[in-house]
Amino acid sequence: MSKMIRKQMKENFLPEINNIDVKNYDVIFIGSPIWNSSLSLPLKSFLKNNNFENKILIPFFTYSGGANTKKIYKEIKELANAQSIQKPTFFFENGIFLVKERLIAWLNKL
Repeated sequence: MSKMIRKQMKENFLPEINNIDVKNYDVIFIGSPIWNSSLSLPLKSFLKNNNFENKILIPFFTYSGGANTKKIYKEIKELANAQSIQKPTFFFENGIFLVKERLIAWLNKL
């Protein structure tokens, strides 16, 4: 991970992102790679800057190193005021095609 990203994470920097109007959705999938065992900065911005009241969040993540699942879930709860947050699903990046197959299988189970 670049020094700049580590510094931004340490300083709790949140980048500006184009907001998506979530008011017309009841169920929202949120996905991102894990950055340094944490939510990515763009996802943190998205969660902090939107109203998820009366929404169901379904989080999923990819990672190539460690992923502290309890920490990730706690971060989501602290940033999003969602009605319900499902347990995050994690996909280890050991090849993009394997992740794609696992993602499709997971979606088919929902």
